[in-house]
Amino acid sequence: MANNHRRIYTDPEPEADSAYCESVQSETTSLRSSILDYHYENGRRYHAYHSGAYWGPNDERAMDHLDLGDFADRHPSARVTGTDLSPIQPNLVPPNVQFEVDDCCDEWTFPANSFDFIHVRGLYGCVADWVLFYKKALR
Repeated sequence: MANNHRRIYTDPEPEADSAYCESVQSETTSLRSSILDYHYENGRRYHAYHSGAYWGPNDERAMDHLDLGDFADRHPSARVTGTDLSPIQPNLVPPNVQFEVDDCCDEWTFPANSFDFIHVRGLYGCVADWVLFYKKALR
């Protein structure tokens, strides 16, 4: 099946500032176009990032339940960060919303005490160590 999506191109190495470190690249760098090389099976689209780590599809039918924008609209003074294995977010979101492609089962790159509220769902079968997951969320 053909991949009908736009390509996202990134610079291979952003300019470094030696006052900070040898390279400004970190765990949260620009999106690579390979993240959009989705896997298709039985007419459904699946994540390319950590392929197979999450059982569910990331196509339009799966996106119908996103509620991040609703939360951000109800709390306009909050900074809302959404993470997902794929860049499948809607084009129009409230100005207080940002998205990152990330796997919540990996090491968290957010500083401790970054969040007042964490909402997760649909992770059954994806989190191997729930105790560790909650420790990360509650730090």
